[in-house]
Amino acid sequence: MFDFVHRLLEFIKFNSKCHKYIFYSEGSFYIEHYKEFIQRLSLKKEVVFLTSDPNDRFFCKKKNIKHIFIGNSFFKFLYLSTLNCNFFITTLTDIGTNILKSSRCKNYVYFFHSLASIHKIYKFNAFEHYDYIFCCGPYQKKEIRLCEKKFNFKKKKIIDIGYFYLDFLNKNINKNRKIRNTLLFAPSWNYKNENLFNNYGYEIIFTLIKKGYNVIFRPHPEILKRNNLSLKNIISEFKKNKNFEIDLEDTAKKSMERSEILITDNSTIAIEFLFVLKRSTLYINFADKIHNEKFHEIKIEPFETQIKKKFGSEISIEQIKNIDIQIQKVLKRKINNGLLEKFINNNVYNLKKSAQNACIFFENYG
Repeated sequence: MFDFVHRLLEFIKFNSKCHKYIFYSEGSFYIEHYKEFIQRLSLKKEVVFLTSDPNDRFFCKKKNIKHIFIGNSFFKFLYLSTLNCNFFITTLTDIGTNILKSSRCKNYVYFFHSLASIHKIYKFNAFEHYDYIFCCGPYQKKEIRLCEKKFNFKKKKIIDIGYFYLDFLNKNINKNRKIRNTLLFAPSWNYKNENLFNNYGYEIIFTLIKKGYNVIFRPHPEILKRNNLSLKNIISEFKKNKNFEIDLEDTAKKSMERSEILITDNSTIAIEFLFVLKRSTLYINFADKIHNEKFHEIKIEPFETQIKKKFGSEISIEQIKNIDIQIQKVLKRKINNGLLEKFINNNVYNLKKSAQNACIFFENYG
């Protein structure tokens, strides 16, 4: 009871004044997507950082950053639905549908935690209630404008920022640490129970280990929340196997840099793996990831599909038993680095300068 009263008084004091910049994070898993951005901004501006994760403590006691844990229930609703600020900045989609907007918040700002297109793996109106969108590249801008026109969505202010996480990886990853016969298995998640992880996760890991590979299994953060029982079963089965490890780190950096190839179905980690390390992905085609049933009405091939076709290798679910043959084919396949670099430069804004450009935007805004 004392803790509740204390937190309530803290909220009343906090909400009695208007804050310029409030960030919200669902969890520490996403910290590398915005860490440099917040650090740079806090050098000149006072920043509030709200988080629902008790382990999300990087910004505790940082100068010019007020860190507040709001949890996932009553106080989360209280803080987010009554925000008093100039800018609310987040990478959480569906604001205005799953979380009420505050009438005292002047501007809602969304930035991406993926290089994927906006019209297939996100819900139909995932970005409808934001005022500003920080786009990673020109394809996202084009898709947003087409959706606004096609579905009569509110017109957003689009800012050409770039991709924070890609810049983090480029600055911090060890590109020479690759370990032979080490594979990263990173299945995607979707709202359907029929998915690669639930249906074939165990079989894929078992087969890879049996074929003599070291397997790093990296579950998507949504798998941790939605498929915890299946995850526990896999951990229990393989935890004593010396050729298996599970990666639950906030960043995939260490797993990516050690792996020769990536195996997934639809995870967009494949784009980062390719763009940063210039390494290939083996896609297992089980079920497409579609969270917007109207995506076909936007006549643009999704960016993640373009990546798969141009630079990836694909197998059917029936080929899992002989997956080692496919892996060797992928390892022998050479990526045209010149073609890849041109593709990256044409599709990603402000390479290595995304956080800097985001701060410039707010500095110019005043």
